[in-house]
Amino acid sequence: MWALSILAVVLVVAAVLSTWIGYRPLDMDELRNVEAARIVFFQLRLPRVLLAGIVGASLGSVGAALQAMFRNPLGEPFTLGVAGGGTLGASVAIALGWGYPILGVPPVFIAGFVGSGLAVCVVYRIAHSGSIVFPGTILLAGVAVNLTASAGVIVLQYLADYTRALKMLRWTIGSLDIVGFELIGSMLLLLIPGWFVLLWSLPDLHLMAMGEEVAASLGVNVSSREKWVFVAASLIVGVTVAVGGGHSTVGGELAE
Repeated sequence: MWALSILAVVLVVAAVLSTWIGYRPLDMDELRNVEAARIVFFQLRLPRVLLAGIVGASLGSVGAALQAMFRNPLGEPFTLGVAGGGTLGASVAIALGWGYPILGVPPVFIAGFVGSGLAVCVVYRIAHSGSIVFPGTILLAGVAVNLTASAGVIVLQYLADYTRALKMLRWTIGSLDIVGFELIGSMLLLLIPGWFVLLWSLPDLHLMAMGEEVAASLGVNVSSREKWVFVAASLIVGVTVAVGGGHSTVGGELAE
């Protein structure tokens, strides 16, 4: 509890400092009287701080859920191939120049979700033996899928024209460089259902962390819960990876 309290205080301090300290330091007088200062604060710094918090919290929550489900501290979006699939899906959308929103949702989001979902299905099928999923096997399958997806991204960069290849490269490195809150609003349309599913699954995940047999004996439908968590993880990781690129350390470190 103390650790969470200290980390919460650090988070608030870091968020406040990030909005006020930068290439152009701001103060309250400027914020009240200077239009340029208000633009910098409300259109650049505040959205980016919020985006950083959303991406970090989302990947951390998925990492914690996967670790509980597979009973392995190495289980997180990147070692299980979920992020690799999302990266490949988003790269396909960038390479093909898909830019028109579908029902207000950017196609890169949709492609990232589809890629993450397909990666989860492949990992699950590789690791599945009868009715048992072995945690060690699923981690190895995830690493293999992640490496395959990374190779696919490199191939797309090689085949794409210079402009799109550079865009994929910059996006793969990762960036929170947004302007305004419109993109955050589009993200939340997909992230909120994913967060809700993970919170709804929390009691069952606590039981599954003690073992599938224990959870099943206490009334948890393990197979159904795994599918729900997989869908939520694919949705969350697909969206966050599509926006922020490859933040390869967040999911594991925040879930520890």
